[in-house]
Amino acid sequence: NDTFAIKYIFGYTDYFYDRSSDVDLTSNPLWDETFYVSQETEYISHELQFFIDPIEDLSITAGLFAYKARISQRGDFYDHTCFGKDTCLSRYAHDDPTGVFAGLGKVDLYTAQRFNNGLTGGPGLCFQLNTDELDVFCFGEWTGDTGDSIPHGPSTPASSLEYATRTEREAYAAFVQGVYQLNEQFALTLGIRWARDQLNGYENVFYYNETIIAPLGYGCDEMSVCSSSLAATNIALGYLDPDGTILDPHRLLPAGIPTSIGLSRQLYKATEDVTWRANLDWSPNDDTLFYLSATKGLRSGGFNLVFFSANSTFDPEELIAYELGYKGTMLDGQLQLNAAVYIYDYENVHTFAQGRAFSGGFTTNVVAVPQAEMIGGDLELTWLATDNFTLGVHGSYTHSEYTDDYFVIDMSNPNRPGTLFDAAASMINLKGNSMLRVPEFKAGAWGMYSVPLGDTGRVDFVANYSYIDRVYFSVFEREDQSADPYQRVDLRAAWHSPSESWMVSAFVNNVMDEIGLRQIEQYFATESTNYRVTGTPTDPRLFGLEVRYKIGS
Repeated sequence: NDTFAIKYIFGYTDYFYDRSSDVDLTSNPLWDETFYVSQETEYISHELQFFIDPIEDLSITAGLFAYKARISQRGDFYDHTCFGKDTCLSRYAHDDPTGVFAGLGKVDLYTAQRFNNGLTGGPGLCFQLNTDELDVFCFGEWTGDTGDSIPHGPSTPASSLEYATRTEREAYAAFVQGVYQLNEQFALTLGIRWARDQLNGYENVFYYNETIIAPLGYGCDEMSVCSSSLAATNIALGYLDPDGTILDPHRLLPAGIPTSIGLSRQLYKATEDVTWRANLDWSPNDDTLFYLSATKGLRSGGFNLVFFSANSTFDPEELIAYELGYKGTMLDGQLQLNAAVYIYDYENVHTFAQGRAFSGGFTTNVVAVPQAEMIGGDLELTWLATDNFTLGVHGSYTHSEYTDDYFVIDMSNPNRPGTLFDAAASMINLKGNSMLRVPEFKAGAWGMYSVPLGDTGRVDFVANYSYIDRVYFSVFEREDQSADPYQRVDLRAAWHSPSESWMVSAFVNNVMDEIGLRQIEQYFATESTNYRVTGTPTDPRLFGLEVRYKIGS
């Protein structure tokens, strides 16, 4: 009826994608390391909304929300040149020169998970750990790799690492918001939302390894998992004295013992919180609006999957945003001015950083930095100078920084290679650094001149200029991991038919052909990749013609 309405929204998405990437960026016919990944995803959502106007000055919106998601991912690092070759079992060592692991059998991607589910008696030796970092550790001999059969995917011979992950999310929420017109000038908005997000998941990894030795009697003091250097391996096997004296030169290992490693763990994360919103509007006249708002938002926590990060989960991110704004028209409606100043106060702000991986080395994680803030303002002005000529300018300033101590590892610094410096011993404090992907200044201006053509329509001439300040793509605030300031000019001339059914335009985008960077990926810029940094450039100069027809205009 006139004071009550109900809306139901259902959403369903089911998709699959896969891709192959040339990891080493070469076309080596003898060894071409390739990464294959596939993902199957299903999302289902329900939302029931209620719209209630109990009295003339009060409007209420309320609702219930439910959401489920299942995501499965499968990845494999393998040698593409081995495909279809019966003789190419592996590009890695085949034999154990010591014979200490002979007869154990080779573990596979799901050996550890089967053991965790109570299915024993398979290949290799498995140990139940049930720690935050790992549930099950398995190791066995290495006998080469002929390639696995991946659903929807290729055969992947000579694999050095395979992984499988799965997450299942259930989210529920209930919310209500009311807008009350206090009088002709003031309106108050209050809202509250309860939400719960529950995430279950697992990750499995299988990889070729030469440095991890597992149980009692093989270099560990107790029945647990430990890591060993090449020297420690030779000492444990009696081939080398701790003082460096070679005891058995014929059996001394110049490389580690080839083994197959399987890891498995299950993860759980639940987030439950109440968020809210409060907003006061003041309209002293029909052309002016002032508003003051405070809003609390929440981003759920989650998992760092694939490489068994020491930071397996991360906490939810909380934000309280304060904003004071103005919107108004002047000069009898010819001038429109919008302005705002704001403060964003973050807790556990999600950002990307490197951390140790149980499967060896380091991996990129989402971490929750305890505190961060943004302080800024923006301005937008539109002026109808004449009936045919319109000008606009806009700009913003944002200062952002991490405001609490948080220490992270930097493996991407070419001045401190990992073979010479222990990154974990010289961690970097993020306090005072800029937040990711937040430019300090952004600005632009545009103009449009319309030429009426009477019964044949009109032509619009449009020019647009935009500028974006330096953007940092890593938490270390280094220029070699940032995009330089970038500006762009676009031009367009468009003819519109009298009925607006037809539009024909000619355009030139990026007139000055200036190339900037949209994205920089530096987390693979390590010593093993010669500190390779990749980036995605902006579009070069682009010109063309465009024709549009609107049905029923």
